[in-house]
Amino acid sequence: MIRLKRTDPPIEMTADWIIDQTARFIANKEIRVWNVDFLKKALLDMSGNKCAYSEIRLQEEGKLMEVEHFLPKALYPDQVLDWNNLLPSSRHCNNAKRERDPSSIPIVNPIDDEPKEHFYMLDYTLFGRTQKGKNAVIVLKLNDDEHLVTPRREIGMAVRTELYRQYEQVHRLAADGLTPSEGLRITASLENLMKQGMPKEPYSATVATTVLDDPHYQYIKDFLATNNLWSEDLPALEAELVRLRLDTKL
Repeated sequence: MIRLKRTDPPIEMTADWIIDQTARFIANKEIRVWNVDFLKKALLDMSGNKCAYSEIRLQEEGKLMEVEHFLPKALYPDQVLDWNNLLPSSRHCNNAKRERDPSSIPIVNPIDDEPKEHFYMLDYTLFGRTQKGKNAVIVLKLNDDEHLVTPRREIGMAVRTELYRQYEQVHRLAADGLTPSEGLRITASLENLMKQGMPKEPYSATVATTVLDDPHYQYIKDFLATNNLWSEDLPALEAELVRLRLDTKL
């Protein structure tokens, strides 16, 4: 989970439309008044097409996006179309949370809370640092092995494998000598890998954590800096990784 910034609601969500559709829902709870394309698109744009909780990529490979009501619509029907109450969610997270009320059992809200203050990660498993974080891990089933832990581990191991490949290349170049074309190639390889940890990429917190905690990354960075190859784009990418990184210790 990473921090998200609440965007403006879509222009179609006028005050009159919200009043009218909210009244329809209150009169008949079977009407899915939130299930409209312009609202769902705006939520996906806000999260980079990811689930606000698990960071899985939505709208691909059968991972349909569902509109999540942070304050449950069954308990707070008047907020069924409150823009500040809506989040994009995977079916897994939406079904796990169901009608649990965060007013009574607080969980992390990626809009209002900084997730890295509430979670840490060990072996691609999330743990709560605070009670909010502990509640969120349980309520949202963030350590479901099949749906979340296995994909996090797979992408993390792919990142580690690529870092080691780059490390071996850099280690060889350090011994054999560096040509300008090789310098450009290794710089581009690291930049491409770091981009996988940017906010709009799936499992960005996992990627950011894996990259920065891997000793091969520091070796590559030091090599590039020593050879004046730490390009102007890399510090900005690293700063974003630092922002998203989760602690890997208590």
